Parts: sequence; C-alpha cells; structure tokens
Amino acid sequence: MPTAELKQTPAPAKRLDVKQAARLALRYFADLYPGGLFTDVALEEVEMSEDERFWMITLGFNVPNPPPSVTALGKSIADVFGPPPPKLVRKFKVFKVDTHSGKVVSMRIRKLE
Repeated sequence: MPTAELKQTPAPAKRLDVKQAARLALRYFADLYPGGLFTDVALEEVEMSEDERFWMITLGFNVPNPPPSVTALGKSIADVFGPPPPKLVRKFKVFKVDTHSGKVVSMRIRKLE
C-alpha cells in the first residue's frame, strides 16, 4: 500500500517587529551622521506600509539654527552682545525599512503639514 506524501506548508518568513525596525533606523542615522551634530534624536512615528513589506520609521532631531549674525549697522551681534546661544530647530527623517531583510531602503525628509 503506497504511503501518502505529507505536504508541508512553508513556514511564514520571519518579519521584523517595530522595535527592531526602529533600532535599525536609529543605527543607520547614527552611521550617516556621526559626530553629534544633532541632539535629542527620538523615535517620533512608526507605520507599516499597506502591503506590509516596509516599516516607515520617523526620527526627530534638533539641529542648530544660528540667528543672522549681522545687524543693520554692519556690526556683528557677537561684537555687541557676545555670541548668542544657538537656536534649535526640530527636523524629521523617515526611514523605510524592509520587514524581511532589515535593510534600510530609503531615507527622506519629513515635512510637517
């Protein structure tokens, strides 16, 4: 009597969870921008693409945005008052992380609406 072959369904491919994707995006950001130019880097938003192939990870960070250094009289503000502390501006970048490979496939600027 012939034995029936058992059909095995392939196990679903393991997918990155959101914590893993966020860590990969943070590491990618740190590798691209070493040296501490940016401060207060933080996870801001996470979203999975509709086809569930990518995590969209938004990181926020502060960058120095110095004020104009020349007054109407042509003198530097620093000459008159001393150097002002740098003002900080919050910026955002979105990292697209492949849910299967963990590869960051894109990085783009996130503009607030």
